[in-house]
Amino acid sequence: MNDQSASNPAINILRWLVFIPLALCASWLSFISMRLLGKFSFGYAGVSPESIFIQIYEAAIGHGVMGGVFVYVGCYVAPNHLRVISIVCTVIAVAIAGFMLFPAVMVSDWWAVAGGVAISVGAAIMLWSLLSGEIRIN
Repeated sequence: MNDQSASNPAINILRWLVFIPLALCASWLSFISMRLLGKFSFGYAGVSPESIFIQIYEAAIGHGVMGGVFVYVGCYVAPNHLRVISIVCTVIAVAIAGFMLFPAVMVSDWWAVAGGVAISVGAAIMLWSLLSGEIRIN
């Protein structure tokens, strides 16, 4: 976040305690905002809300952004060890998506399966972008 928190151990402890909950909240808010953006933009273009384009957009873009934001915000909030935290956040995102895939397959909800795969892909792309230096934090 900033260099002032490095001198205050209480802020560092707080950042370690809240980096996963904040990443979850931010990823959920990004999914909701991407979903609303898709509904408004496709609605303005005259596309029906039940259209296949809405489903593809929501499954691919909405969930992909959700996975990427989870990794980015987790790395941004954590005070140090950004390389390890980016890998841990990616593993957490893929694990959560994997746990959600089982009930989706059991009820044959293939859009949810596509969303789970997109979460994993979005988290992996963000991990690669952070580790390669394409996206820098601090």
